[in-house]
Amino acid sequence: MKLMESVKESVVNLGLDPNKARLLLTGLHTCGGLGSSLVRLFVNSPSVRAMCNVACCYHLMEEEFVASPFSDDASAPSDFPMRSYLQKAHIGLGKASRNIACLSVHRMAAEKQLQGKSFYSRALLEKIIHDVVGDVGNGGQKLRKLEKRSKSLYDYMVKAFTRLGLPTDKVTRDLVEDYDKRYSHVRHQLAAFVQLRAVLAPCIESLILLDRYLYLLEQDDIQDVYLTQLFNPVVSPRCFAIIATKRN
Repeated sequence: MKLMESVKESVVNLGLDPNKARLLLTGLHTCGGLGSSLVRLFVNSPSVRAMCNVACCYHLMEEEFVASPFSDDASAPSDFPMRSYLQKAHIGLGKASRNIACLSVHRMAAEKQLQGKSFYSRALLEKIIHDVVGDVGNGGQKLRKLEKRSKSLYDYMVKAFTRLGLPTDKVTRDLVEDYDKRYSHVRHQLAAFVQLRAVLAPCIESLILLDRYLYLLEQDDIQDVYLTQLFNPVVSPRCFAIIATKRN
């Protein structure tokens, strides 16, 4: 509703008639729910006659049939699913699937090396915390990108314990090296798991984009809808645009 009011206000401020104005609505890498909001704005605003939207950050979307821990507004329209067929089927993705949709299998292939180093470090950290301290709940969300800023595995462990507010006196260099040797055999297993997850990314992203594409086709006044690749997926993993026009 706020986007609708903003468009109407902008049209009026330009001295145009909202019922006669012909606007193009564009969005580059519209984050999370902004992508679906732009689609609805295009459908419901008489002034907007064409749209070109490239979405991103699917992990920040709100789903109708998957509860979000970050939102308690049940009246707000969901970002997925939008198409009536998927709504009737109560289709849901979940946060893990939406996270996977943000991965870039093309970029991984271009780098020609196994991914998953940070997965191993994080898994080893979880094991050490479990054995030395116990469960720390959801505190692990504070550790994003910490591994990239650490000089070594031991340095990462000390920084992680410090950031989580855990005692670091038991995290010795010998302890970390011992755990690293004991579980080094799982490095390639975790790397293989990461590659397998990445292979699923285009499938999940396609489902999200096709849901919006088909939602547009369900509308009576939509003339043409296209789903097309605009960018090199290695440079810009979110490279697909939904382009649509209304009938005259």
